[in-house]
Amino acid sequence: MKAKVQFDLEALGKRVKEKRELLGLSTAQLATKSGVSATRINQIENCSPSESTNKVRRPRPETVGRLANALDLDEAELLKLAGHHAVSTNHHSVLHMSRAARIAAMFSALPEEKQSAFEKRTELLWDTMEMELQRLSGEPER
Repeated sequence: MKAKVQFDLEALGKRVKEKRELLGLSTAQLATKSGVSATRINQIENCSPSESTNKVRRPRPETVGRLANALDLDEAELLKLAGHHAVSTNHHSVLHMSRAARIAAMFSALPEEKQSAFEKRTELLWDTMEMELQRLSGEPER
């Protein structure tokens, strides 16, 4: 039997928001610094649902790692709050990280309405992938 994953998305959002405000960063500034969209940061900080699914989504480990690095927070602590195994995301290859940085830079250059459309499409893609992985692993849906 699998162990139930424990997480606290409200505590995660509160921790990110407190540190961002302590550093005097706006959501837009944190988005630029971390490569995580301002919309996603707002969803995490406020524990608000995705527009496409109307469900609160756990942030991916890579997203948590980017926020932890940008805010100089303990990545393992944030990963645990997000319900992920507290393993650093630094094991990803440089190739993937540079690819993510390129995508983040291209995304930041898009007009806001195109960013919103792109975010909706990628949210649907990630939700579909997560559901398929849950189905394949036998993990119950959240």
